[in-house]
Amino acid sequence: MNQLAQSKEPFEDLGFGSKDFEGIDRLIHKNGQFNVKKKGMPWFRTYDAYHRLISMSWIKFILLVCVSYSVINLIFAAAYVFIGIEELSVTRSNLKWENLYEAFFFSSQTITAVGYGRVNPTGFWSGLVSSVESLLGLMVFALITGLIYGRFSRPHARILYSEHAIVAPYQEINALMFRVANKRSSELIEVEAKLVYTYYDPDHKKRIYKNLKLERNKVDFLPLTWTIVHPLDENSPLQGTNEEEFLRQNGEFLILLKGFDDSFSQEVYTRSSYKNKEVKWGRKFKIAYQGQKDGTLALWMDSLHDSEEVPLNG
Repeated sequence: MNQLAQSKEPFEDLGFGSKDFEGIDRLIHKNGQFNVKKKGMPWFRTYDAYHRLISMSWIKFILLVCVSYSVINLIFAAAYVFIGIEELSVTRSNLKWENLYEAFFFSSQTITAVGYGRVNPTGFWSGLVSSVESLLGLMVFALITGLIYGRFSRPHARILYSEHAIVAPYQEINALMFRVANKRSSELIEVEAKLVYTYYDPDHKKRIYKNLKLERNKVDFLPLTWTIVHPLDENSPLQGTNEEEFLRQNGEFLILLKGFDDSFSQEVYTRSSYKNKEVKWGRKFKIAYQGQKDGTLALWMDSLHDSEEVPLNG
């Protein structure tokens, strides 16, 4: 694919360096995460714990809270049993598991400050342990409350990208296109797009980055879909490339979108990428919105990926 190597001066770097990465399928995952794992770091890092807790999925976060709650109560229940169940105002049983679950429920009442009153500490050591547990409960639930607030208030974009990019007819030539839409009910304004093509050039033994010029790199509003278009004209590093050469290049299109979210009153960012094998040739996107009888426009988000076959120009 000589046109790429002979085009204008490439980007020196975008943060990934210019070396080849053997065995690496892509630089950015479809969900926007960088395909990088940091090794040689301590397993637990206090400076990274908040980021992990604030950025993990809601399912993982809720499971972590439930598991942590159960483990903490089990530890304190074991402590009460070790001290002696007779130091709690509960009927002692000859079965250890009955004593343990009584201590567990007392622990859960203490750590949450519910305090039903059926069981209470009657000795010095049980009172000391329950006091420590009460203090721990106040701090832990204050921390969880702060994390939940941080997760809800954290500004981030929810952009839906089309499953595939396409090469479609565009005016008298062809163009590379992909489509995006805002999944949130909030409004995005002043949305900007940047598209970079990267590939490894074996002749020069370095990774090349090409900034691809877009038909339009900014829209003021994003209420519907936005088809982002890179014309394959004489200024494009992909001009004159056929599908076979394109697939053999095994490059990657890196996408950065940013916009202003009026709900958070902050700028938000999102990333994604398409590998060459995720680009379909000779297709065009179908319209994903339609006027309704009530005078509104309906945007069908599940139709964002739909395309149909068309002949290419040239």
